[in-house]
Amino acid sequence: MDNHGYLQKVIDFCKVCPVDLFEGFVITDRRMIILYSNEKHSAFYDRSPSDEIGNDIRILNSCSSFPSVIKTGRPIIGKPLDVLEKKFFGSVVPLKKQNIVVGAIGIILFKQDEPSIDLYDLPNKPPKEPFIHFEDIVGSSESIIKVKNLAFKTSQLDLPILLTGETGTGKTMFAKAIHNSSPRRNYPFVAINCATIPKDLFETELFGYAPGAFSGSHPKGKPGKFEIAHRGTIFLDEVGNLPLEFQVKLLDVLEEKQLVRVGSVEPLNVDFRLITATGEDLERMVQEKTFRSDLYFRLNVTHLHLPPLREREGDIPILIQFKLNKMREKYGLKEELHMEKDLIKYLTDYSFPGNVRELFNSLEQTILHLKGDKITQEGFFFLKQTAPARGAPLPLKRVVDQAEKEAISQTLKLTRGDVSDAAKILEIHRTTLYKKIEKYRNQSGFGFLNNP
Repeated sequence: MDNHGYLQKVIDFCKVCPVDLFEGFVITDRRMIILYSNEKHSAFYDRSPSDEIGNDIRILNSCSSFPSVIKTGRPIIGKPLDVLEKKFFGSVVPLKKQNIVVGAIGIILFKQDEPSIDLYDLPNKPPKEPFIHFEDIVGSSESIIKVKNLAFKTSQLDLPILLTGETGTGKTMFAKAIHNSSPRRNYPFVAINCATIPKDLFETELFGYAPGAFSGSHPKGKPGKFEIAHRGTIFLDEVGNLPLEFQVKLLDVLEEKQLVRVGSVEPLNVDFRLITATGEDLERMVQEKTFRSDLYFRLNVTHLHLPPLREREGDIPILIQFKLNKMREKYGLKEELHMEKDLIKYLTDYSFPGNVRELFNSLEQTILHLKGDKITQEGFFFLKQTAPARGAPLPLKRVVDQAEKEAISQTLKLTRGDVSDAAKILEIHRTTLYKKIEKYRNQSGFGFLNNP
């Protein structure tokens, strides 16, 4: 019997075994390619079996125990898991033929709502930000699966990564997923938005300062972000906003793996993995001499370009359903949220210049226009005003500005002018939002801020 035939027999058994034996299961070969997944297993990840079969399980679950089990031949039993805010216990058991590992089977042992799962929740601890993994990046289109595969492979190599893509394509999520799949995942992930740091504070913010470095400084000094990220990952978002004078100092740190705090002469060794992201054209900025060429080549060792939503064919309905499920949980709604097929087609035809972020923010705003459990087209009135048809001949910057302006205006209406709450919904820093408000304040179509 060949290995394929042996694994097929295991799959056939699992198909007919009693459903109460376990909640869900997934089977891979020794290369960790998924051969079979049942409905209940896929449901834990908000996917269908067809989304999983044929993919590397390490891409769909970066914390998977399959690599260890297949390598050692030893099972892992009753491991606590936390996937997409769902907690359960699972086991991974090697499948052997003539004492040689030919694959593995993963089994979910307890239902999510079993009382025993409560033991996984430790009391009196502050809630942690949920870890982001590649399985949390929703979508099954060829373009997103391709970049997820490449990102996972890149995560295993300790090289600088440059993430590029339009606003809202998920650069921060990819950065977190790469870190959480990398050998550095047990150490800090420190994110810095270069667009929100005042120019004269870059050095102290990133490098820290020594005791008594300047008037009003902390008497014990302060570590910078690079020190805090020691042995972990530094994520520089909006890296195109780095001041030219600081770019030289950053290049020195990357080359020497040493930094000197402001007000000190003592060099400190730092060990980190660097991920940068930008929506700007850095090559153009190099030509215009607003970004150093030597730093650009140092950052662009590995380049991942994230596809815009309009190039992710078939992903919009999947993303809509994912977000509707999240909204139902978030707002404590008893009924599932639905939308008409015509509305889904309307959204699929819309270009979404703000990409996934714009789609999700748009869905959030429709909560004010629910009719029972139905989301109607009336809830998307703001898209009708700004939505160019796919391929419409408008400059990209104008399209993005239009969408951004409308998203900010509508979100501020939703939060009744609370900038802090609006910044959280829009997933940008409050300082960045203030700058954008100032930018659009006197433009037409931004009446909420003109007449609060």
